Amino acid sequence: MNIKTKPYHLLLFAGIVFVLLSFFANNQNNTLDLHLHDTYYIIATMHVLWALAFLALLTWTLYTVTSGFLYSKVLTWAHVGLTLVTLLFLTWAVFFGNVAYSGTIAVVAIILLLTQLVFFVNFFGGVFKRTRR
Repeated sequence: MNIKTKPYHLLLFAGIVFVLLSFFANNQNNTLDLHLHDTYYIIATMHVLWALAFLALLTWTLYTVTSGFLYSKVLTWAHVGLTLVTLLFLTWAVFFGNVAYSGTIAVVAIILLLTQLVFFVNFFGGVFKRTRR
């Protein structure tokens, strides 16, 4: 596992760390409280960490399957880096932050979703580059 040539292995490490953190979060009484319009959502920290772990491991799986078709290492590094930064920010906000500001979590979630577009640009750019040969 060479991180310099395959930076998406960092997502595997992050997914494993999120799963391990979810076991420790089970003993705490932390929750993520979201207030959207007239509805108040209360989500256990353990479930948030499972969702983050699932996203990291799914992204790692996509990179592992499509690694032969990727267009650029720079786009791979940009996608992995931005994904990890947003996942770590969400983890920090759930554990240590006062997450009363649903707007902050929503903005970070939107940034996380937009970051995933970098993967598709990288993948489809590589596919189109291969078909032109």
